Amino acid sequence: MEARDRNNVHGGYTYDSQSGNSYNSYGNGYRGYNSNTGSQWNSNTYGSVTRGTDSKGNLWSYDRNTGNYYNYGTGETRHRGRKW
Repeated sequence: MEARDRNNVHGGYTYDSQSGNSYNSYGNGYRGYNSNTGSQWNSNTYGSVTRGTDSKGNLWSYDRNTGNYYNYGTGETRHRGRKW
């Protein structure tokens, strides 16, 4: 895919040639892959809460209403993008 195709969306598929990220949407979720690093991740959204796995397989959750993010594998906690 050429640079001019960056951020093209084809149905449930999006590809960003600059970052190497591609995303597939399905039902309530997304599955992602980075062709530059080989990392994969996924997420599912239920109401205001999104849960998924990061590129290292760690489980995480994010609540859109409160702005709280927690990574169960690393212990990282954020509130509206800022680390606690």
